Amino acid sequence: MTEIDAILLVIEDEPITRTQLAAHFQREGYTVLARENANGVEDTIKNENVDICLIDINLPGKDGLTLTRELRSRSDVGIILVTGKDEQIDRIVGLESGADDYVTKPFNPRELLSRVKNLLWRLRAQQKQKEQGTKRHFANWMLHLNKRELTTPAGEIQSYPPASFTYCLR
Repeated sequence: MTEIDAILLVIEDEPITRTQLAAHFQREGYTVLARENANGVEDTIKNENVDICLIDINLPGKDGLTLTRELRSRSDVGIILVTGKDEQIDRIVGLESGADDYVTKPFNPRELLSRVKNLLWRLRAQQKQKEQGTKRHFANWMLHLNKRELTTPAGEIQSYPPASFTYCLR
């Protein structure tokens, strides 16, 4: 099995479900970290470069919805709520809290895998667009819009406006 360049964080208080989720994604080549509650999750996301969190809503201490709101306010990490709460209002509240997706237990592991793959693809496309969105390449020149810099084909960086630029007011 080839290793997938993605890190998942499973936050699930039920040991059997946590172990099954971790094992399933590890078999598919993902690096998987697991936690039984919300303690230290934000540090783990930062320190381990987590791509996607699979979060149960009914966690002891800080619940999954509160954790989702906090993560969304500080991070672009992917969030899929994986929970036994299957009422329509629960789904709505979960998505309004900032989750990217919502899956109810019992779930089909293959469906969850597809949802993770799709979310990972979207996150990576957004990141690539964000990185390239401020740069324009043309005829071996590169214009960095945010920095207001132009890189010549020889690799020289020119800032805009250049020092020799004079403003004309009429």
